[in-house]
Parts: sequence; structure tokens; C-alpha cells
Amino acid sequence: MAVTHWFDPPGGVPSPATSHPVFAAAVPAWYHDITDPRSPFGSPEGIGMLRRVEAWYTDGGGDDLSGLRDETGAASGVPREVWLGSDGNIQAWLNADETGQAGLRELATRMMAMAMAQFKITGAVHPGMERAGGRAAWVKVVLRDWDDHRRGEEVADEIPEDIASYLRILRHAPEPGSTLGHRPSLLPDDWVGLCRTMNAEELKRILRVRNVDATLWGSRTEAHMFPETPLEVLRWLVETRGADLDRCHEQPTSAFHEAIVVGATTRLRELVELGADINREGEANPLAIACRERRPEVVATLLDLGADPDPSGVSPSPLVECLAGATRDLPATLAITRTLLDAGMPVTREARAALARSGGAFEFHRGLLRPGLLAACLPRLEVAEDALGQLNRLLGVAPDPTWEERIWENREETLGGPDCDQLDHLAELLCSGRPGDPNPLEDLLSHVSDLCLIVRHGGDWVRQQWLWVKRILAILGSGTPLGPDQLTEARAVAWELVERPEGMERLVSLTLEWVLRNPVTVCR
Repeated sequence: MAVTHWFDPPGGVPSPATSHPVFAAAVPAWYHDITDPRSPFGSPEGIGMLRRVEAWYTDGGGDDLSGLRDETGAASGVPREVWLGSDGNIQAWLNADETGQAGLRELATRMMAMAMAQFKITGAVHPGMERAGGRAAWVKVVLRDWDDHRRGEEVADEIPEDIASYLRILRHAPEPGSTLGHRPSLLPDDWVGLCRTMNAEELKRILRVRNVDATLWGSRTEAHMFPETPLEVLRWLVETRGADLDRCHEQPTSAFHEAIVVGATTRLRELVELGADINREGEANPLAIACRERRPEVVATLLDLGADPDPSGVSPSPLVECLAGATRDLPATLAITRTLLDAGMPVTREARAALARSGGAFEFHRGLLRPGLLAACLPRLEVAEDALGQLNRLLGVAPDPTWEERIWENREETLGGPDCDQLDHLAELLCSGRPGDPNPLEDLLSHVSDLCLIVRHGGDWVRQQWLWVKRILAILGSGTPLGPDQLTEARAVAWELVERPEGMERLVSLTLEWVLRNPVTVCR
């Protein structure tokens, strides 16, 4: 399909009429004014770069503009390690030789103009150009701060209007071939790594330059979602950028979520000290999340911080959330249940029913294991069985003496249909036990259960699950780690495979037999 490029007429100037409609709609009017110093094209370097990008596309150049970027960088005389260095490295280079500032300033101006020229001409910004333009904006701010410091003036906290506008436009420009009018995150891809290597002031500069503020707060890709974000930076976002720690992503995911998942109890205390609501209603209730994730230490911390063990507006309750998937980690479920009951959580009919269902699933999975496999899994099963017995006594739930008999009498009814993934439950059972215990089944079966989600849309569900198992075993048997490329290949070929359906008992037995005989290497 032919691509339309939008060029200014010979001898003309930029205007909305000679710009791609997406660009014209996204930028303020002064972007087209070459006499306005705020405009990317409002300087000899800026308008000159626009003409060079027009010539690049006229000559058949591609969207990555890598050749033009390299040529521009080499001509500037600025060392690559300076251009890509931290703000401290850039300022040290400037202090050592002030004559370099002119070349660095011009390079930043040209790179910013290059990105906006691509947007003006094509209506999109290539990811490589987006990174280069963002880097140029960063350098502009570093130069501004260096100038202020050299003059003995206080370094401004906010970034200039023209750079803030530029970054908003750059981050929300579509990529080539995409109609998506925004980019998924304003944070660098390596934010966690930066948090480990940069100080708080440098991190705050990144957030300022990338215009991370209250209007974007709540995206699951923003800084508050990372427990690695230093407290000083988090406090700065709350106190000076208007960040709302209780704003929630549509998943829903709040500032508490990642801290709970990784067990960052110190960050939980910091969030509460900064005003986050520990008793918010709905699915994002922190205590309910901690119970769902089976984090006993987090549950104890939240209760100590004032979490309500039986919060209103939360359904199912934290206790039911914990018991509903008890087989995932029965010892952890037992510890959480005891903590909740000690804190005053009432035992409801729903909680007893959830535990009864989990107990039934546990017995069902034991029935799927033939004697040899049962013996191999026995140590872990004994730990889980002991925890289940203690849970039954705590909540007053009696085991169903007819459960095993009913399973074998009506296997088809027990297995359920496409929405009843017994492999998922089996993985929960076999992964239960003491935290840290090695389990060669865990990685394989967790991949099986994840991939089986795809095949729930129809067809013979047992056959499709077995096809997934076979495909994964073939990859693992070759000695090749199971990575993203292999997963993509597996998805592509699984639907094309045809084989006589295998029963669930045989499927599980074959899988476990193979895993117990072979080492499992899985990369996530």
C-alpha cells in the first residue's frame, strides 16, 4: 500500500495544510511558526532538519531514520558516551570544556526536530526516533540546569513549556503502521534497573522530562507500581505532582498490588504513611489481594497497619478468596486463615463451602495419580494433607466420605467442560507445600495450565490439552529451553494437530511420568 508523505511546497513554510492530519491535530498552532523559538522548527537547525527529513523520504529512506541519526550525531562532534550518559556525566563533560555546549545544544535541537519532522511528514514516530527525541529533550533540560548553576541561579524544578509540550506529543504519537494514538508507558523500559543505579534526583528528572504527573497516575506501567521506586521519589510524586495513590488501573491494580505480590512489606508501610487507603472497596482491596496471592507475611502486615479483616464492599471476602484456591498452597492458606480468624474474621457459610470445594479438588487429584506416581509425590502430598486437615478442623468442615467413590462412578461429570481446567488445579496441588521446596513438576504444569487457557474457546478440550502437553514435552525433550519463540510456535501448530482423544487419567499420568524421568528446563 502506497504511503502518503506530507511535504511543504518548495520555498514554503510549515502549515497545518501541508502536514499529516494526525500531526496537525496533535500539536499547538505555534509548532508551525518558524519564527517562534518554542517550535521544533523555530531555529535554523530545526527548519534545516525538517528539510533534511523531507529529502530523506524523497530519496526512499526508511522510517527508522537510523542513518540520518548516526550522520547527525557524528557531525556534531559530541562523544556518543556523553550523549547517552547520565546528567552528571554530561555536566562533568561541560565543566571540563565549556566550548562543547554549543555542539551539544545544536545536536539536541536537531534530534528533537528530526522526531517532529517524521511525525509531520508521516503521521507517526518510529520507536527508535521516539527514544532519540526523548533523549534530546532530556539533554535540553540538563543544559538548562547547567546554565542556571553556572550563573549561580537556583535550578528550576519544572521543565520549560516547550519541552513539556514536545514530550506529551512525542509519547502519544502513533508508531508507523499503527492506529494506536498513544504509547503504553511514559517510563523507560529499564525503570527498575535505573532505580537500582541512579539517585533520587536523577530519577525525578526522568519523571519530569517524561511528564509523568497526576493526569497519568494509575497506569499500571507508572512509577508507583514498582516497589523499587525509592521512597523519596514516591513522596515527591505525591506531594509535588499531585499523584493519587488510590487511583486504580482498570484491571484493577493500585499502588499496593506489586508490593503485595512480591512481599514488599516495607513499601506497604510507606504507602499507608503517604495516605493510601488500606481499606478500599472492590477487587483492589489490599487484604483481599494478599489473600488471593497467599502471602501470609503481607496479610499480617496489613492487619497490623489497620486493615479490616472483614471489609465492607469486598466480595468475595478475604477469607473466601484465600480458601477458594486453597490447593495452590495449603500451608500458606492455613497460616492466613489462622491470622484472619485471630483478627476477628467471622467464619461464614461461603468460607466453609469454599474450603469444601478445595478439599474435594485435593482428593480428586490424588485419585488421578497411579500408585507409582502417588509414591513419588507423597512427601509434598503429606504436607498438603496435614494443612487441609487443620483447616477443616478450624472451620468445622467435615470431609465428604463419598467423594472418592463418586469421582470414579461419574468421571465425566467430575471433569467438567471447557471451563473446568483440571490441569490447572493439579498444578495448584502439586505446587503446594513449604515455600522454597524444589518441585520438578511446577514449571511444566504451570506452562501447561497457562497454555490451556487458549484452547477453552471450543473443541475437544481433553484432546487439545493433551496436544499442548505433547508439544511442550517435545520441546523440553530436545534440551531446548521453552522460551517466547517456542511458545509462539506451539500456539501456531497446536490447532493443526489431530489425534485420537486421550482420557484425563492417561493424560495426567503420561505427563507426570515423563517429568519424573526427565529434567525440566524452562525459561520464563
